[in-house]
Formats: sequence, C-alpha cells, structure tokens
Amino acid sequence: MGHFRAGVLRPLASAALVLLSFTLLSASSAGALGQGGKPSAVTNVRAKVAAGVVTITWHNPKSGTFAGVEVRRTTGTKAPASIKSGTLVAKVAAPRSSLNDRGVKTNTTYSYALFAFNGTSFAKAATVRVSIAEAILEGTNILKTGFSHPDAVTSSGTDVWVANYDNSVTELNESTGAVVRILSAASYGFDHPDAISADGTHVWVANGGQEDGTSVTEINEANGALVQVLSAANYELNGPDAISSDGKNVWVANDGSLVGTVTEIDAATGALVQVLQSPTDNFVNLTAISSDGAHVWVAGYNGTITELSAATGAFVESLSDPSYGFFEPDAIISDGTNVWVVNYGAVVEFNGSTGAFVQSTATINGAGDSNGVSYDGTNVWVTNTRTDWVIELSESTGALVQVLSDSSYKFDNPQSVTSDGTHVWVVNAGNGTVSELSAK
Repeated sequence: MGHFRAGVLRPLASAALVLLSFTLLSASSAGALGQGGKPSAVTNVRAKVAAGVVTITWHNPKSGTFAGVEVRRTTGTKAPASIKSGTLVAKVAAPRSSLNDRGVKTNTTYSYALFAFNGTSFAKAATVRVSIAEAILEGTNILKTGFSHPDAVTSSGTDVWVANYDNSVTELNESTGAVVRILSAASYGFDHPDAISADGTHVWVANGGQEDGTSVTEINEANGALVQVLSAANYELNGPDAISSDGKNVWVANDGSLVGTVTEIDAATGALVQVLQSPTDNFVNLTAISSDGAHVWVAGYNGTITELSAATGAFVESLSDPSYGFFEPDAIISDGTNVWVVNYGAVVEFNGSTGAFVQSTATINGAGDSNGVSYDGTNVWVTNTRTDWVIELSESTGALVQVLSDSSYKFDNPQSVTSDGTHVWVVNAGNGTVSELSAK
C-alpha cells in the first residue's frame, strides 16, 4: 500500500487459520501484441494469503501497447467473464505485477479475473482466473467510535486529528488507531469546523460555521490543550473554509463573500501578520489553500489558482489558462516539486517553481469528481465523493496505481485524506467512520 502495497486495510488481528488453494482456470493469448494490437493476457498468476491479505501476482505481457491490468472478482468458483461482471478490485498500472486484496471474508471462495488493457481496449474475455478458498480475517481497521460527521483530517506525525462538522475534534494514535481524546465545542470554541492543519507544534482548526465570520482554534499538539481561539473580528476572518500551516505561518482562506481574502497568522505566537486582499479579483469563492514553506497556493471555485510568496505574502502569479483544465477545484497540495489540484473532472499537476503544466489525469477512470488529496512521500491519494472511491497515483509519473472501490473499505462520501508516510487515513462523512490504509 512479495511486500504489502498501498491500499491494503491493516488487520487488527492475524488469522488463526489459512486454507488456500488456487487454480489457473483459463488464459487467452495471441502472442506479444495479441489480436488487433491489443495486449495479450497476463500469465503465471499466483495467489497467497498472509496476515489477512490475499496477494495476487502475475507476469505482464511483453507488449508495447500494454498499459495495465484490471482485476475483478466474484464469490464462488466462476470468475468474471468480462470487465462488466464481478466486483472491481483494482486497476493496476504497468509495470506493477502484484495486488493485495483485503476485501475478503471468512470461509468464502473467490475467483479472480485479470484483464490486460491498453487505454480503453482490453484483452479478449477473462485473461486469467484464479479460484481461492480461504478461512482468514478476524477484523478490519475501520474506526467507528468518536466521530460525528467527520469532514477533515490531518496528521501530526504522531497523532491523527479529525475535524467533525458536528462541533468536535477527535485525536487518534497513529500507531494503534485508538482514540486519544475528543475535544468538545464548549471548551474549544468549535463552530462547524471545515478544515484542519497540523505543523508539528500546534493544530489549527478553521471554524467555518453556518454563517460568515466565526474563528480559528489553536490547539497544543503535545497535550491537546486549548491555546487560544482567534476571533473573526480581530483576524478579519470571514467564513474560513481552508487552512494550511507551514510551521512558520498559518494561512487561512476566507470564503464568506464573493471576493475572498487570505489571513496570515504567525504560527509561533498566533499573532495576526496580515490580511491579503484579492489580487486582480482572483480570490473568488476560495475552496483550498496549501503552503510548502516557499509558496502558498490558493484555489478558487472559478477555476483560478493563485500563487503567493510564503515569505512576504506578495502576489506571484495567477494560473487560469484553459489549458490547465482547472474546473471547480476543491483541494490542493504540493509534493515539494509539483502541485496537485483536485478538480471536478480531473486531477491536474503543474510545476511548483515555474507554474508550467505537467499533466492531467482526466482520462483516468475515477480520478475526476474528487474532493481531497494527500501525498505520502511516494504517491498521491485522492478521494472521490461521487463514486466512494479512493485513487492512488504515482507521484513520479502521475500514472494510476490503483482504484480502491471495494465495499470492505467502508468508503462513504470520503471527504478528506491524509498520510503520515506509513498509513493513509480517509474520513467518511456518510457513515461517520475513518478508514485506515497501509501506505506501503
């Protein structure tokens, strides 16, 4: 998320019994390129069970047209006959040739079909099928306690902090997933928190409220104590909808009026630094903000990305050319080199130093209509609220790694995602849970 890959739910307990058998059912192959230039079937399919995870491996076809493998499964001994049957487990981009499936149940037989593809063209029929009978699984790491309409999440490196729209913040232990404490509105001044950010010393909560104005709550990261509540009047907060701390300054995107503002706060003292007005009217319906310590990136619902200097707050440039494909952007993050923007319809990547367009994932099924984004040091994770999917992209190439769509993950209106480099945490507003995945 062989070794475990990203996207595998970490089990709470190891299996006491593993009973595994696998059978190669069929494989269609027509040489290196297959018929009509399509890739031929994958071969040498194998399966094993360890620690409650079914690991499937295979050999990819040696074809210049080969792009990846779609893995589907059914319950029983008959594997899916086409890409329209069975349950989608993942779409695995080349050259990867393995997959971990955590969405299985005790004492159940599963059959897998692996379809090699090139873009939207698939190899004929079911290329390879594997029947697995196993008795595994004694639990999954779906966290259900301590949340009330979870809406945003951040990692501090030690703990995970979840902002609940119903006026509380839940702190989780990153190693165990256990609830450390639940912070209440009465003591911390929460007012329908919309966003949360941790910088290693403090946790900052943007209280968007049901009306304009409201506040930002500063929390001591080490002990969860309230530091202060920054008021709308003193900090010119107006519907704070997004927040990002780079360790030196805290940047708040205010979306309370048609033309928004950005409030800059000193992270060490909590003092107001400045309130930035919209340069050339670019702060329109602000939805997201991210700082990497050198640049601050502000996303507007009108399809404009504004770059500010993190040192001075000065306007640097505005990216709005149609060639970027920005459309109703809802989340933004920097990986230190490039910036990733989650839009309605695509994830767009551009160079953080030059602003040059890198690529768009508009052609990747499931990468559009997305809401949250996080970077784990290797890959980029995107939540999709329309499909209840989580998509993993390669940070180095932008290629699709996998689509997590199985019901066992319990994704339900996944609003936000964060990673500490070891785990990936997804907050599900629909069912009030948090899904913990392995990032390795």
